[in-house]
Amino acid sequence: MIEEKFEKIYDFDFCKNLLEKQSNNWKKMRFEINQTIFGVSQNYKLSYLLKINFETHLRTLNRTEVVVKLDEQNIIFLNRINNLMKKTITIKMPYEDYDTSYEFIDKINQLVSNDGVLNIFANNVPYRLEYGLVIETLENFEEIVLLTKQYSYQIDFSFGLRELIDGMHQQQYNVASIHQLMDLEEIKLQVSGVVLFDSKRGLENKGIGFKKPEKKKVFISYSHQNKDEVNKIVSQLQSYGLNVWWDQQDIDFGDSIMENIQQGIETSDLWLVFLSSATLTSMNAKEELKTFYNRIISSHGLSKKWFIVRLDKVDPSQMLLNLGDYKYYDLQEQSDFDLYKALSKKLKKLK
Repeated sequence: MIEEKFEKIYDFDFCKNLLEKQSNNWKKMRFEINQTIFGVSQNYKLSYLLKINFETHLRTLNRTEVVVKLDEQNIIFLNRINNLMKKTITIKMPYEDYDTSYEFIDKINQLVSNDGVLNIFANNVPYRLEYGLVIETLENFEEIVLLTKQYSYQIDFSFGLRELIDGMHQQQYNVASIHQLMDLEEIKLQVSGVVLFDSKRGLENKGIGFKKPEKKKVFISYSHQNKDEVNKIVSQLQSYGLNVWWDQQDIDFGDSIMENIQQGIETSDLWLVFLSSATLTSMNAKEELKTFYNRIISSHGLSKKWFIVRLDKVDPSQMLLNLGDYKYYDLQEQSDFDLYKALSKKLKKLK
């Protein structure tokens, strides 16, 4: 069966018609022919023989400007004259979102010159997952760069066709060529042939979740005059399993203090406010207290997101009008573990 198919390479009219069809009567100078048409698959000696025979046919057709190359599955035809003038670019796309890239690849394919190269590649090694395009084109290079930026994909000039081939020799990459006559469905098939794993969306459709389960987070607000006492309390709360945000561990040297505090407030589920006589004279502690209070007031009856702890005999009403109307936890009369249990109960009520 293979020998019967392979005989077609010596049929000049068959190969001539095949070349004209794939090149759209030579309007396209970037096209390919699958080797399986001739019964050849993963056989380098037969593939090379196909290449030699097609070069002979091209000379007979006076198409000496066409160069013939091989990849694992295809015979690739390119314009020899313009080959050295082509611009090159590699575009990296998120492997986990490969099923959202089809439209982009289709648009890029329309921009790549008819004698250019467009290869899809995927690195399926578990510790090095990669997915992208290697492009050589004589035209529309700026438009390709602009389109890539519009889709927020990464341009990588440190990686090109030679590096891709080197990686293929190390069994890192699966590669497929895109020719100009391919439609969107054919592009999808080419992509599915190079990627090994499901996309993120494909896994989600199978019921696999990607959101990391995390404990609710508690923001610690206090006066720095109470630093030593609060440090001991928070350390105990953490040892019981409480997840906290506090400046002592979450703001590093060189970080913006105000930006990090604001981010901590926004990303926390509950604000744990330590009040003491020192709070009355602490500008930062009072500003945080005002922020929490204003948000609570404007929440219009939604679940309250703060938990007030009194460290000494201070009167909360001295700090803000009506603050004394909110029930507070008196740590002078309870243990750290009792505080942890009360906080856990409060966190369970939060949605």
